[in-house]
Amino acid sequence: MRSEIWSATSYGELRREGMDVSRWNRLHPHEAIKTTWIEQQFGDGTSPIIAVSDNVAAVPEMIREWVSAPFTVLGTDGFGRSDTRPALRRFFEIDGEAVALAALSSLVREGQMEASVYADAMASFGVSADRTDITSL
Repeated sequence: MRSEIWSATSYGELRREGMDVSRWNRLHPHEAIKTTWIEQQFGDGTSPIIAVSDNVAAVPEMIREWVSAPFTVLGTDGFGRSDTRPALRRFFEIDGEAVALAALSSLVREGQMEASVYADAMASFGVSADRTDITSL
């Protein structure tokens, strides 16, 4: 299996472009459908997409409409108790380990990977599934 890492410099700009294309398509039903930049990049792929933000999860959620693949969003919802950026990312589960586990989880759910691979990765990363819901803190 292979993976790709993309950087979204502005989910807001991606949404604005998506909304513009959607409006154009809605107002021109007699013409060929235009596709958004997101659709052009990811197409009808089935590989999971993990969108991560140091902001609330609602920010990457803004582009969900134009993503056809399994789409998982990780963000910093809730109140953090972190003194450094790495600690913040670990607390909110948006660090490298969390991104890798989210991708593996999607692959297991899609039937593209055995659950044992996920369990091994979770143990290797020292991540526990048991914790208090941070959005309630």
